[in-house]
Amino acid sequence: MRALNSRPYLFVDETLCDRHSGTALRLHEPRRENVAMVTDAPWEGPTSAYFTVVDAGDHFFMYYRGSSSANDYVGQLTCVAESDDGIEWKRRLVWQHTVNGSEANNIIWTNEHDISHNFGAFFDDNPDSDNDARFKALGGLKRGGLYALGSPDGIRWHIIGDSPVVTEGDFDSLNQAFWDSERGQYVCYLRQSRDHIRSVRRCVSDDFVTWSAPEWLEFGPGTGAPNADSTLEHFYTNAIRPYDRDPGLYLGFPKRFVPERTRHTSHSDTGVSDCVLIASRDGINFPRRFREAFIRPGLDQRNWTERNLMMAPGMIRTSETEYSLYWSEHYRHHDHRIQRGTIRVDGFASLYAGFPGGEMVTKPVRLDGDMMVLNMSTSAAGSVRVEIQNADGKPIDGFTMDNADPLFGDDIERAVTWNGTSDMRKLRGETVRLRIALTDADVFSISSI
Repeated sequence: MRALNSRPYLFVDETLCDRHSGTALRLHEPRRENVAMVTDAPWEGPTSAYFTVVDAGDHFFMYYRGSSSANDYVGQLTCVAESDDGIEWKRRLVWQHTVNGSEANNIIWTNEHDISHNFGAFFDDNPDSDNDARFKALGGLKRGGLYALGSPDGIRWHIIGDSPVVTEGDFDSLNQAFWDSERGQYVCYLRQSRDHIRSVRRCVSDDFVTWSAPEWLEFGPGTGAPNADSTLEHFYTNAIRPYDRDPGLYLGFPKRFVPERTRHTSHSDTGVSDCVLIASRDGINFPRRFREAFIRPGLDQRNWTERNLMMAPGMIRTSETEYSLYWSEHYRHHDHRIQRGTIRVDGFASLYAGFPGGEMVTKPVRLDGDMMVLNMSTSAAGSVRVEIQNADGKPIDGFTMDNADPLFGDDIERAVTWNGTSDMRKLRGETVRLRIALTDADVFSISSI
């Protein structure tokens, strides 16, 4: 049984939903903001790729592959950009490698062991991590496998050990790892084909060196996801990370590749792509509740070519109400770039009803707080009301729908009230059901504090 506590429950799946009447879950697309960076340095170029965003504490790093042939290192390089606010980005000059006679560049790794093909970094939150490897990364191609790397500062990197640490997989895109504080282990999501479809496997480690055998992710309906579709699609990248407001929830943003479609026959490569949303409560089962695109290519025809809309793992809280996300656009075009977008806090998907309204009843949950809080949005004429029932579905006196105050407005944290009060201390620890009634409204998340 799920506890309703200070961690928000996001409506990205139906694990909390028992029955709907006139309501549905709907996906929300991020809003496009500024272009964070164009990869037009001589050592970068139109096939730069595999961006990863890392919170370094008082600033942010963005790592990516430069792959221009117009430099001293014909092939691929790992580059780094930096930002103080997550909005404006600039190349970080590191003075480590000579390109075209100068060390004034942002290259942190040349292509030793093919690591620069898909260098995927993160800041290690493991309290037992060595200081010389507070930043970690994985990188490498199939013929060698994934090497482990460490860095004390995110700029100076070294290989950990003498050989690849993950050897089972295809690896020919971004394979990325992180420290999972909820489960106390390192997690790696890697690319491998399944029935000739690009898919994803997962392995775990206690020390970042010895890894478990990879397991396939499952995209079937799963418990509480009756509308999910298990049909495999090409997931070129995965961008899976724990969501910081609820580390027990994994959110992923795969680049969905459709190789059999071509929009512009004059383009050098076939296929089109977009970005989708997947979510999991256990890290293995990702029921496909949403088949719709999270980000569409749109009217920009340079996004209707084969390897666009690759989401960077990592998001940055850039205001009290929003996160910034980053994805690549214009692949193989002269102005290839990383685009910044914003999404409402918890606002990836919502429980929604239009007019004349609808309601959803939850499965039994345990109340672990003294008041209930909604992340919600209504029209001027819309509303949200919440009834608390006992585990058998009987309304509890004082918390019935007749007692529920109609809530309207747009709030990240809105207290639910009954007859003007939010106090539900007498129900703390009780097993209850929630009946949520909506009219022209969205509820993005619910919590109890």
